[in-house]
Amino acid sequence: LGFLPDNDDVYEIDTFNLDTNDGLLLYTDGIVEAQDNNSELFSVERLAECFKSNAKNSAESIKNSILAELKDFTIDDDVSLLILKKK
Repeated sequence: LGFLPDNDDVYEIDTFNLDTNDGLLLYTDGIVEAQDNNSELFSVERLAECFKSNAKNSAESIKNSILAELKDFTIDDDVSLLILKKK
């Protein structure tokens, strides 16, 4: 979960606070670019919907739900996922 800086890119530094039960999802493109047999992408929208529909659950449960949905969608396994949840 990172990037390689390019001399032409500009990155801003910012901070934010998570409130109780807020979550943060970081992922690599291997998740959203995973394809099914029809070359349909898993997509940011599908990932966001899975995250939102499980938002009240623990980070571990959210992770398991996302990975299960991804496994049902494709056989790709090039994924990295980090979920933080404030208790």
